[in-house]
Amino acid sequence: MYQALYRKYRPLSFDDVVGQSHITDVLKSQVDSGKLSHAYLFVGTRGTGKTSCAKILSKAVNCLNPQNGNPCNKCAACVGISDGSILDVIEIDAASNNKVEDARLLRSEAIYSPAGVKKRVYIIDEVHMLTTAAFNALLKIIEEPPAHLVFILATTELHKVPITILSRCQRFGFRRISSDEISERILNIADKENINLETEASELIARLSEGSLRDAISILDQCSMSQTVSLETVFDTMGILGRSEAISLYKAAIVGNVSEVLSIYRKNWNLGKDPAAILSELLALYRDIFVYKLAAGSKSKAHALINVGYSDSDVKPLTTLATSSQLIRSMEKIKNGISSMRTGPSPSITAEICLIELCNVGNEKIIDDSCTDLYERISFLEDKLNNAISNRDVKAAFSAEAVSENMISNEPAEDAIAAIPYSEIQNTKNSDIAAESLLSAPDNITDEKLHSDILEVQEITEKPEEPKENVKPQIYNNDITWEEILSNLELKLKAHLFAVLSNSNDSVGEVEDGQISVLLKPGFAYEILSKSEVSDAIAVSAHELSGRHYKVSIKKMTSDVPFAEKRDIDEIKKFKNIVTIIKEDNNG
Repeated sequence: MYQALYRKYRPLSFDDVVGQSHITDVLKSQVDSGKLSHAYLFVGTRGTGKTSCAKILSKAVNCLNPQNGNPCNKCAACVGISDGSILDVIEIDAASNNKVEDARLLRSEAIYSPAGVKKRVYIIDEVHMLTTAAFNALLKIIEEPPAHLVFILATTELHKVPITILSRCQRFGFRRISSDEISERILNIADKENINLETEASELIARLSEGSLRDAISILDQCSMSQTVSLETVFDTMGILGRSEAISLYKAAIVGNVSEVLSIYRKNWNLGKDPAAILSELLALYRDIFVYKLAAGSKSKAHALINVGYSDSDVKPLTTLATSSQLIRSMEKIKNGISSMRTGPSPSITAEICLIELCNVGNEKIIDDSCTDLYERISFLEDKLNNAISNRDVKAAFSAEAVSENMISNEPAEDAIAAIPYSEIQNTKNSDIAAESLLSAPDNITDEKLHSDILEVQEITEKPEEPKENVKPQIYNNDITWEEILSNLELKLKAHLFAVLSNSNDSVGEVEDGQISVLLKPGFAYEILSKSEVSDAIAVSAHELSGRHYKVSIKKMTSDVPFAEKRDIDEIKKFKNIVTIIKEDNNG
């Protein structure tokens, strides 16, 4: 029965493991010295040797004749573990045995001593797939296992393993295997299997495997049906663009030949090549050209940086066809096209749209250093406009602060508006008009005209006019009442604040000579209503009703005047006002 090459050539000892000497040397030393840990965690991408090392370690700790930390693969224990006849070495797939019941079953069986070997070994692959409950069930036995027990956990996603598990294991990180090591290994396997594998093809397979030796051996197995495994064989078998096709597609896209680009794409699509694979291979070519262009000063470095499948003679002429900026924008478009295929309705149409966009990259307008002069002129105008309106902003902020302070003051004060000189008010208006005239200037204004306008703004703001007359103080006729202010406050204050403020048992308000005085009952009423948000709301409400600014004074009712008596006095004043109005109407 035929056996897949990656299974047939699975490593049998630590010395056979490729590209992980930093791990295998430590494990051999532990086995040789007998200083074994009770729990190991192997972390790394797929096909880097995690499960293989776990099986080798399980044989090494039980081997009757270990050789420098390696299992002999000849004794009964090694042979039994290799063929699966020894039941004390158990391999579990956590993806399909991830429930808490599975973890509890493992825990109940792990306490028994091994029957035919020295150590009972549990190899749990893809351990990150266990549920939180399952991890919790294993936690105690991993922390304090019996002397005969060894756990070997393997995962590709370390961040999904709880920290409580990580802290109880010896962690080993498996690296991606280099392309040279993979190429050497598959050439050795091809020689043993009598496969005629070309060196360039082996290097391309190593690049396509992305550091996974298992994937590389599987690709070799897939391509080995041909008498000779060449570059074109790998291209056709894997459904990706060939070297000549990718270069032709690049040349057509750079010059903007849409019909040629779509023709090349359709031909390869009809051959069954995946649209995403076509774009991915084209992206790799763009990347090689871009890197080669950047490293053109050092030929040896440039050759080392480009991917396998292209030679210097292939890539170097292509670097002169496009600028670095065009290459970057083209790679960005290809990347976006590949991403869109995952969600788009038709990968083929998405690929065609992406290729058409590549043809238009050379025609796109890009903002470059030639706009420096424009940026400087814009900066100049912004500075002048800021100077023109800064005086207005400072004065407006000052006046607003003065008004706010007077509104919440507990002591009488002069009106904030009357404190602002007339000249400052007039200068603010002139600055606003001048700034607005600059902002609304037409697009075709000349530099000379713009400069003269800026000088005019400076003249206006720097030469304040003398005050023509003094501002007369405002006259308050008490044309609003506390009840009207309360009615207007209902929608401005929070419900609980308005309820206390409008309750005549808790507060009394009075409006007189530009002053709003609010007396609050000591205790709860004063505590929640003596805040600035209440006094500000009262001032705003009074201003809305009368158009004038009132000072607000909130005070606590003293014991000298009983609260009920003060409320009665207020009611008497209101009654007297009503009587006075009636008398005036009758006399009129």
